[in-house]
Amino acid sequence: MDVVAMRKWNAIWRQAAAFLIVLALVLAAASAFHIAPSVGSQPAFTSSDMVWTLCGMWFALAGGLVSRRYGFAIAVGALYLGLTCLAAYFLQRYMQLSIVDLLRVNALSTSVSILAGMVGACAGVFIRRLKPGRRPA
Repeated sequence: MDVVAMRKWNAIWRQAAAFLIVLALVLAAASAFHIAPSVGSQPAFTSSDMVWTLCGMWFALAGGLVSRRYGFAIAVGALYLGLTCLAAYFLQRYMQLSIVDLLRVNALSTSVSILAGMVGACAGVFIRRLKPGRRPA
């Protein structure tokens, strides 16, 4: 196997590992501390949404440190959007609202959590890419 192919496989495994790290941290926080994306029938940005947003940003930062690519932020955004859609689906089963209505009502909290996750992933990549001589004092 030549060097170029080896670097390509290393990059692919690094992306997979970063995604699995973020997914594991999110699932661990959801099961152990009950920190997860929440969807409600009324538009509100509560303290639980803020805690989820901040935790999601730190989780994505950890994944960004492993990933080393800015495109990882798109994967984090898709993961957080998928988790919110999953929460809306389970809530929709018990209410008379459609999934689209639930996502429209929770658009603020959903977009804030997705953007915070993407910022966290980009910050992790930026920190990882800093050269030792260019670090701010």
